[in-house]
Amino acid sequence: MEIMGFHNDGGFADFVIAPGESLIPIPDNITPLTACFAEPMGCVFNACPDPEAFGMGISKAGKGSRYVFFSTLAKDKALDTNLLNLVHYREISLVGAYGLTCQNMVDALAAMEEHQNFLAMLVQQIIPLDRVDSIMPAVLSGVGFKYVVDFRTSDETN
Repeated sequence: MEIMGFHNDGGFADFVIAPGESLIPIPDNITPLTACFAEPMGCVFNACPDPEAFGMGISKAGKGSRYVFFSTLAKDKALDTNLLNLVHYREISLVGAYGLTCQNMVDALAAMEEHQNFLAMLVQQIIPLDRVDSIMPAVLSGVGFKYVVDFRTSDETN
């Protein structure tokens, strides 16, 4: 199995060759700013390395639900063994996932259509690539970190 972005260049490459069936159209009513959150939001549906968050997810899973675990848990952390009882009695299907799937992206886009206004609040400012160095002190100090970098040249944005 090969995963785009792991085994070969992905979305941050200058050029990408991808199979047509891997391409997911962005609905017309989703803005480009919102669309940049599709991949991270797709990961949110099934990713978290924190054992406490993992346990909270299991404890909130309903009878007969499917819990997809993407990532690994932090090493040498204790897990509440009652979680296995919950999996058993609620008949929860617990599966692991190695990478983001096309369906995760489709689900993310559907959720994004509903919640675009909230996602826009995640962006403090859109900056051109040549300004990245100037905002890094704020990012590294934790003061500002909600930037979207616009990789287009100034000729393309006009």
